[in-house]
Amino acid sequence: PYLEWFNGNSKVGNEVYVAGFPLGDPEYTLTRGIVSKENADGESNWASVDHVIEYDAQAAGGNSGGPVINANAQVVAVHYASSQQTDDQAFGISSDIAQGIVDQLMQGNDVYAIGINGRAIINDDGSIFGIWVSSVKSGSPADNAGIRPGDLLRQLEGLVLATDGTLADYCDILRGRSAEDTMSFSLWRLDTGEVLEGQLNGREAEVVGTLGDNTAADSGNTGASGSGSFMTVNDDSGQLAVNIPVEWAQVDGGAWVNDAGDNMGVRVVASPNIDGFINSWSMPGVSFRASDSLGLDDKQLIDQLDFSNDCQYGGREADADQLYSGQYDIWSNCGETGSTYVVLTAVPDDAAFVIHIEAQLVSDADSAAFDEILNSFIVQ
Repeated sequence: PYLEWFNGNSKVGNEVYVAGFPLGDPEYTLTRGIVSKENADGESNWASVDHVIEYDAQAAGGNSGGPVINANAQVVAVHYASSQQTDDQAFGISSDIAQGIVDQLMQGNDVYAIGINGRAIINDDGSIFGIWVSSVKSGSPADNAGIRPGDLLRQLEGLVLATDGTLADYCDILRGRSAEDTMSFSLWRLDTGEVLEGQLNGREAEVVGTLGDNTAADSGNTGASGSGSFMTVNDDSGQLAVNIPVEWAQVDGGAWVNDAGDNMGVRVVASPNIDGFINSWSMPGVSFRASDSLGLDDKQLIDQLDFSNDCQYGGREADADQLYSGQYDIWSNCGETGSTYVVLTAVPDDAAFVIHIEAQLVSDADSAAFDEILNSFIVQ
């Protein structure tokens, strides 16, 4: 015997039942409740689920992985969590997400799994964050790449992880890959103070620096800009994060305000000398902004930015990763110094806001730094 999947939308007030054998009890249990939220928050430090329903049927630890059914005995969700503060908040992976995962598991395929059991962590001031690895499955891609329990995974495929204290970015990357794909990573080995880089299904992790020196510790990634070291900076609201060379020590995280004094969004500017970056072509730096009220999409915004009076237009390139998609314009031979000026605009999948980045590159080291900027910028 088996239960059919429910293929509709769960509505608030719909009657549901949590079925199973909680806490190892051999006696079958069934508790009743209603759907209290159709789209609950599925992001936490230990899980990331795209579509979660919330219900008030009581559930215990052993109910996880069991069915949440409707009055017609159709599975509307797979139970996976309960609130520790109250007995009337439980959460299930909605059937529209769970069906595809169960089908793959029944075929013996790993789904979004590289062999790591971990949690997202972030300290009080936001300076230390990542995926703390509590265990590694023997023979898995993570094990073969040299990842160990106790490591702090900082970046995957060039993207900084867990800056919001959740697994959202980490899981988004895995959803766009298979367990057999080659993926670059960087991590901190906290017990030895080492910084390592490697590849899942590729190059085994090797030491590239230590947490006590300035080679790679600030970003979990080596690069080239002056000393070759990067640090993560944020705007004053904490919504923006981007890796920059440590030499770009002047940072302004004030709000994005237009010439009329209107607040347009959030921004952070960084440079060795912000005034020189803004008012000359001789000082490297970056301006990173985001707005949900600009009134322009990413293409309209970049089309308005013209530096042809001082630079030569080098063309437009598409840019996309697991989080954002957009484009950037390259302006070369700017001013007497012949600097390069890059303008990037992008949006997330739901186009909820527009990202606007401008970077001035004076040397080859600055050009390498721009690669790090592209790989690390994030809006929380």
